[in-house]
Amino acid sequence: AAPRPVPEIALAGAIGLMAGICGRAFNVSGTGLNLYVMLLAPTGTGKEGCASGIDKIMNAIRSEVPSSEKFIGPASIASGPALLKYIANTSQCFVSVIGEVGLLLQQLASPRAPAYQIELKKVILDLYMKSGAGSILRPSIYSEREKNTSAVSSPAVTLLGESTSESFYDG
Repeated sequence: AAPRPVPEIALAGAIGLMAGICGRAFNVSGTGLNLYVMLLAPTGTGKEGCASGIDKIMNAIRSEVPSSEKFIGPASIASGPALLKYIANTSQCFVSVIGEVGLLLQQLASPRAPAYQIELKKVILDLYMKSGAGSILRPSIYSEREKNTSAVSSPAVTLLGESTSESFYDG
């Protein structure tokens, strides 16, 4: 539905959306469909078509399948504990479309990254191998009980990032 459709952008969006919906149902080599898809294209090529295409599809089915909203995750993830809490309390299988992911990667890879970004990187790396059947994402505990998370069986988290190649490779 884009004014000037780009097949590669549509394909990246379709792969991300289907992994966000079906990620826990399929296993390959003992792991679920935790995909980290990066769409790299120059400025002005319609990278935002990924997110807008997913939004259009989800809006079309929302009235028939209200629970479909749980398959679309946050567009921004503030910290590792925030992501863990989202997985434990909101959705165990989803796709998050992250705009300008190259900038996020630059922040996560920085030697001077603050503790909350180091924790986010740790959680993203840990999640990658936790999606398989029988795998468990172990709970996190804090001194304040309301911040604790519960164990999650086979979470499937797909990250669909869009960025320019320059920004991405700088990260």
